[in-house]
Amino acid sequence: VGDLNALNPDDYSEERISEINAARAKNGIELCEKGVVSFLREQGYTDTSPEFAPTCWVGTKVDYILASKNFTGQVQHCLVQDKAAMSHASDHNPVVVWVSFPSS
Repeated sequence: VGDLNALNPDDYSEERISEINAARAKNGIELCEKGVVSFLREQGYTDTSPEFAPTCWVGTKVDYILASKNFTGQVQHCLVQDKAAMSHASDHNPVVVWVSFPSS
């Protein structure tokens, strides 16, 4: 789980990533990493939100809940909460995941 400030290269072209980072630099905001999500996916983690949904005020997806292969089957639903429905707690939209755990 994390506010990774990272872009998934599968969601953006190289040109779009450059545009996003140029805008962030112009506004004094840290640049988005693009290797973080790729690295985590190479380690076997899966984004629990299968659809693109912006999590940041500029319309980019930079926050993720990733699951290991052992945990992916327990994920029931993932939702990016609309910030308008939230207070001013963050500049990012909350990512919420529902999981089920096997009863013992």
